[in-house]
Amino acid sequence: MALTDGIVRSVYFQAMDGEFKWMTENNIIETTFKENLNDKETRQRLSVANDPNGSWLEEVIAKANQDITIMRHDGYRNAAGIVFAKDINSAKKIARSMTDKIAETPVVATSDEPESLNIIKKFKTSSDKWIVAVRQISEGIDIPRLGVGVYATNIKTDLSFIQMVGRTIRIDPNHPDYTSAKFYIPADSQIMQMAKDIIIERNHELQEEEERQKQTRELGEQQELFFQMIETGAAKTEKIIHSGNAFERFKYEFAEKISRQMGDTVDPAKLVIAFDLAHVAIPKEETQKEDTEKVLTREKYKSIRKQVIEAVNKLARKYIESRGLNPLLIGNTIKKLHAKLNREQGILSIDKASYEMLIERLEKIIPDWWKNGFNL
Repeated sequence: MALTDGIVRSVYFQAMDGEFKWMTENNIIETTFKENLNDKETRQRLSVANDPNGSWLEEVIAKANQDITIMRHDGYRNAAGIVFAKDINSAKKIARSMTDKIAETPVVATSDEPESLNIIKKFKTSSDKWIVAVRQISEGIDIPRLGVGVYATNIKTDLSFIQMVGRTIRIDPNHPDYTSAKFYIPADSQIMQMAKDIIIERNHELQEEEERQKQTRELGEQQELFFQMIETGAAKTEKIIHSGNAFERFKYEFAEKISRQMGDTVDPAKLVIAFDLAHVAIPKEETQKEDTEKVLTREKYKSIRKQVIEAVNKLARKYIESRGLNPLLIGNTIKKLHAKLNREQGILSIDKASYEMLIERLEKIIPDWWKNGFNL
């Protein structure tokens, strides 16, 4: 990717986590990208995350849109972003969602559009903010003003990933000072590994360049790429990973403040590295303790909610077996059980259940139904 010839940007991968829930033929699964699942469930989780109607993808695109807005405000007036959709139908749904949620109407380039290539060429020289594409732009067309990417596809091959990332890293000759791009990815372990491989490859090429020139790089050159983990939704913990080193969130936030005081001329990630190398003591904010308590409370809630869901699944299976019903009805039975529990507690959905309500379900209501039976 011409990594050492000065014509490409460094890339910041932002791996986004979240909370996902879906129903299979015989179970309700509630998880995050942190949890290890089997291959089938892993594919399902990524599909749920990339659902154009889901809140996760909406939030990721909204964050990416903020990045472009900042770039434009700072002088890069035609800075743009690209969303890679998994198929034509998803691309069109994402475009509609962007119009509704962030008031941005993107250009859409899909394989069923006869003028797709012309659409892309026109976008290249326009001031449109976003383009949503399936494959075309990953096949060799350079649009230097693309500085932000969103990976909203289920394709998980190294070549496709490299091609997609490559659309956002070409230096814009009209704005050569913008030397970094941002690429949003799901915190799926395989996709994150592909991102890390790109970082390793770039670092390797930079090391070869060092040997050829027999020079020692400056700190800023050493840190051209880093991997940033940002978790959304109920999971709020943030960390930055660079070459296997994880930095705590409060360090990065402190570096951001210093960077702003310096007129945003220094990358916060580089400051974190510099502070660590110089053994600078970075103060923790008073909110750090509060954040920790919130995380512990949230994890406690998630744990009990997961136990409730597992208990409902077991109860549904017992209901099916005791009545000799078709096992394929398990999914519908689970839905009815959750609805019955909601009515019992006077709420509309399990999402509205308090911690105390979940405890009541787990320790009182479900055991009572298990012992004495119930009707649906």
